[in-house]
Amino acid sequence: KEIARLEEILSGRRIAVAYSGGVDSTLLAVLADKFSKVSVALTVISPLLPKRQVQGAASMARHLHLQTSAVSLDLLSVPEVRKNRSDRCYHCKRAMYLMLGQRAKEMGLESLLDGTNVDDIDEARPGLRALRELGVETPFLEVGLGKAAIRSISRQIGLPNWNLPSNSCLATRIPFGRHLSLSRLTKVEKAESLLANLGYRVFRVRDHGDIARIELGPQELEGTNLGQLRSQIVQRFQEIGYRRVALDLTPYGEARPKPDHNQARENSTIRKDLY
Repeated sequence: KEIARLEEILSGRRIAVAYSGGVDSTLLAVLADKFSKVSVALTVISPLLPKRQVQGAASMARHLHLQTSAVSLDLLSVPEVRKNRSDRCYHCKRAMYLMLGQRAKEMGLESLLDGTNVDDIDEARPGLRALRELGVETPFLEVGLGKAAIRSISRQIGLPNWNLPSNSCLATRIPFGRHLSLSRLTKVEKAESLLANLGYRVFRVRDHGDIARIELGPQELEGTNLGQLRSQIVQRFQEIGYRRVALDLTPYGEARPKPDHNQARENSTIRKDLY
């Protein structure tokens, strides 16, 4: 019944979908392509997004024969984003969706849609306020779809990324209060690309100045063979620019104490140095 309701929402319209290549936005883009009169998947390219994510989104869109358009946005030029305070996500989303809305209008598209689902509203996401203020539609919220249902539907209709791990922008790797810079974001991106190339799927690299703190998913943390990979990870991270490398013993995705934004994040976590 959710698919039927989504068809009602999308049918006969000229739609732009904010598309990142993730599970949510891919399903929404595919449904819009199927049910709407005209649909375009719009992607933002910015320093806050890993290049491998942008490339993956483009590859997925080609595979699914989606009509796409990309817009470039230097989010680091937005002072409220660069300052990296606790409301950064709001200002980031507002800048992004203002530009996407403008591109949609230029292309003659009447509405801008986003893949936010019901599970997202249970989390602290200031960016959702920006979507509401700008009138961005969220069909999955409207019909009551959560992440598990979205993955299930994606699998049923044969989308190859149905089990793709969730991702977030590179700014989330840097503690609030520490200004964002291109060099810091580039360090994180290189470090995470290394972990991806080593075969890890669920991970984050948290930047604490000259210390990199690695978080791994529960299954990957249990199966980590540090004896084989430690020296390689440490050497490569040092080449990237980190002085020390630490492994967080709390699996990524598990509940953590709320961070104290007045202290360095590494002072409130349990970790294991890799060397």
